[in-house]
Amino acid sequence: MIPELRKGWEAAGFKTSGSWAEVFGAGMETDELSMAWHYGRYAGHVAAAGKAEYPLPMFVNAWLRQGKYKPNEDMPGGYPSGGPLPQVLDAWRAGGPAIDILAPDVHVPNYDEWRAWYTQSGNPLFIPESRGDARGVAHAIATAGKYDGIGYAPFGIDRLANPEGELAKGYQVLARVAPLILERQGRGKMTAVLVDKETPRSKVRLGDYTVEGRWIPGRRLNGDETPDWRALWFPGDRYTIQKIKLYGYH
Repeated sequence: MIPELRKGWEAAGFKTSGSWAEVFGAGMETDELSMAWHYGRYAGHVAAAGKAEYPLPMFVNAWLRQGKYKPNEDMPGGYPSGGPLPQVLDAWRAGGPAIDILAPDVHVPNYDEWRAWYTQSGNPLFIPESRGDARGVAHAIATAGKYDGIGYAPFGIDRLANPEGELAKGYQVLARVAPLILERQGRGKMTAVLVDKETPRSKVRLGDYTVEGRWIPGRRLNGDETPDWRALWFPGDRYTIQKIKLYGYH
């Protein structure tokens, strides 16, 4: 079970019957859970009817709770409550089994946290709406390279259709390595390092190697200060693909 749902059920005594308040405790969180159940049942019926005519995977996307960034959206009612948010994913799964993917619209910085919440219990990672700027391109690359995501769709693509823009450049790189991504996805044979000004350092493990990324803005290194012998450099003004060989020593 999703930890948030189990916590409320446990606090109320793990009852198997009764009203919503009796089984999960009284409060806004339980009100939201009830809304999620009924929304999920309705959307599930719609999805089942659609799949009966044309058997495609069905997804429902969610307006995320953004209290850290928009204080008035911290509690149910401050945002469009009842959608498939992390704390009520189980209600949506139970109410709408015909829905294949529960997907977040991500427009907030803490992308890694939302990614973790939406890969719980085997939910495939699909981002149907997100940023289309340089940060969005980084999220798209991380979605494909690190999180085994099946899709990333920037919002407002009609306004971003510039072949010289960040989005186009990033997707050109993704297109070039798409065969490698598809070959290795889901097998633990690829990863990505996602760093920015808020998270300037990140470490990932791949096989026998630990890869560390460092974001150092506003700094120029010269001469012996450039560790070409032990670091991989990516120019900040363009997207590149670099192939390297790693070796071990004892």
